Amino acid sequence: MRTSSSQPRKGKPGGGAGGSRGGKSGGTTGGGKPSKMLAGLSAKMGLADLAKWAADTAESAARRAAAAAGKTGRQIEQAARHARAASIKDTADRAGVQPQTARRWARGAQNPSAETEQTGRGKVQRHMGGARAIRASRMAGVQSMSPGSVTVLIKSGPTAGQYETRDLGTISIARSTAEAVAQLIEEGDDAGAAELLSDALLDKYGEDVGGLSDYMTITEFHGSPEWFF
Repeated sequence: MRTSSSQPRKGKPGGGAGGSRGGKSGGTTGGGKPSKMLAGLSAKMGLADLAKWAADTAESAARRAAAAAGKTGRQIEQAARHARAASIKDTADRAGVQPQTARRWARGAQNPSAETEQTGRGKVQRHMGGARAIRASRMAGVQSMSPGSVTVLIKSGPTAGQYETRDLGTISIARSTAEAVAQLIEEGDDAGAAELLSDALLDKYGEDVGGLSDYMTITEFHGSPEWFF
């Protein structure tokens, strides 16, 4: 039997702890199984999103590399600008447009035409390693997440086998966890990645009662979770 609490609880199932961490609930669109939610890290990225993500990633990597090499502040910024420009040119070449057009995409000042979106997105995505590589790379950079309202399956205790609704609010994600989930995505273990992320979210959400991953697992996201990088 599927049950849900009218006031999502923070404590262990059957433990009587009340309250919620707040945060907004998920809507009625998007979401779904944890593996589907992870797939959204790349599936919802249009051509402009890819251009921006690739440019931001290249710029950040160049800045870190220059700083690690002991470069001056001016040299670091120069390296970052060059890396960003090279990334944008690369995206433009793959999409068959001029660099200034791809630059406007990355700035959010212009959207690709429907025709360019249809013909260019796949080429750009493949050049970036494909959807799985993009998901893994983006996951590795996640710092926090607002899952919204989720359905959890109780794994142990007197209500084992039943379902509850929890509103998880905004959850910070440790860098080591984000990288571990990303590694599983890259290896093709989507189920393992979803399970690890579910455990991390529930343990952080229920940290004041020792974590909740031993007692429940997330089976469905009710809305479209927000990612923060």
